[in-house]
Amino acid sequence: MNGEHAQRLLDTSAVIKLMRANLAIPHGSCVSFVTLAELRAGALKSRDPEQELQRIETTLAGARVLAPSARTIAVYSDVWLELEIKGCRIKTNDLWNVALAIEHDIELHADDQHFGQIAKLKYVKI
Repeated sequence: MNGEHAQRLLDTSAVIKLMRANLAIPHGSCVSFVTLAELRAGALKSRDPEQELQRIETTLAGARVLAPSARTIAVYSDVWLELEIKGCRIKTNDLWNVALAIEHDIELHADDQHFGQIAKLKYVKI
């Protein structure tokens, strides 16, 4: 995806579904540094870490990986406050994915209901 504008950010749950179906990520997709770290951590605790790391590499071949910026931190903080005021909580890693999707103005594809409570997020439940 060299320089191409991403259309969607795939949460860890979305990538795992693709991996279970032996599919590569769709064109125009990207993943976050969080998703990459979560996938790698899961692979390392599996029965065959090398094989799982290879599956991750194959599934994500050519994918752009989004890293946080100063803007990501500002968006993260704003969304955290919005949820705190509502009395809602989501996991820290999920909040990073939310911030990156909002910052880049792209959809977040995931299998977690709690993303639906974030006003500025373009959320697609998979």
